[in-house]
Amino acid sequence: MFWTICVLLACVQPVYTDVYYETNVVEFEELPYVEVISLLREPIRKGSWEITPTVFVCRRTPITRGRVYQAMRMWQRLGYELEGPFMNSEIPACTGESEFSWGNIVIELRGQDFPEDKLAVTRAYRRVEDDTIVGAVIQIQNFASEKERTMEHEFGHALGWQHFNRKYHMMNAVHPFGGWDTYGLRRPRK
Repeated sequence: MFWTICVLLACVQPVYTDVYYETNVVEFEELPYVEVISLLREPIRKGSWEITPTVFVCRRTPITRGRVYQAMRMWQRLGYELEGPFMNSEIPACTGESEFSWGNIVIELRGQDFPEDKLAVTRAYRRVEDDTIVGAVIQIQNFASEKERTMEHEFGHALGWQHFNRKYHMMNAVHPFGGWDTYGLRRPRK
């Protein structure tokens, strides 16, 4: 099995107008703790955003606005749209009142169930029927936010990119083998 996929059967009620609500089943994907080596020649993207996601950084998350902005800029240069970042946020996804925030990428300090051997973990939430990404949560270790490429790599997962086992590639699963190569990650033009 290439990826461990957990299905979260949660009713999500996004507001499209003041009076209309739609219930969707959302899939939750947590990247595996045991990394799988990909023999593919191209990076794989699972899902995409219909809207421009907004980045929120939860209160007490050990990362600077400049560091978040630097990671966002890398992906913006590749053609992705991102709003923010909004620092010291207390939206429900930051306070534990909800699993994720609809339409947003939330960056928070790691939780109790966080694997100690990881620098960061990203959970992406997708609508089951069309694989549209509706939210993402990046959890990060205290020391990892300033580590080279960590935030850029996690933003890649939040944008739908899977691990790609090519030496020096941004989405390489093993941090020491990764690098700044963004081959195959440019957003296709519409």
